[in-house]
Parts: sequence; C-alpha cells; structure tokens
Amino acid sequence: MCALSWWHLYGARAPELYGFAVKVLSQCVNTCCAERELAACDCIRSVKRTKMNAGRA
Repeated sequence: MCALSWWHLYGARAPELYGFAVKVLSQCVNTCCAERELAACDCIRSVKRTKMNAGRA
C-alpha cells in the first residue's frame, strides 16, 4: 500500500502521528552544507572515497 493511500484510510485515526509527520515532512532539505564540507576537504574526488565500500565504512 502506498503512503498516500494509508494516510487517506487511517490518518484520521492517528492524529499525533499525522501532526508529527507534517512537521517532519515540512522541513526543508538542503545539501549545500554537506557538499561544501566535502568539497573543502577534497573528499569528493579522492581515491579513498571512491574505494570505500560498505565493509570499509
């Protein structure tokens, strides 16, 4: 079941969850700060970053 269908069917029964979801999903998403930090330490194109896999992380 997709999230929108769930909210239409059950959202009224969970007012606290609905309020929390609205607050969380209303937040702005901005990746500039993270990109700026990675660029500053030259991690974007570094050899270590490209060779990092799940095991090394």
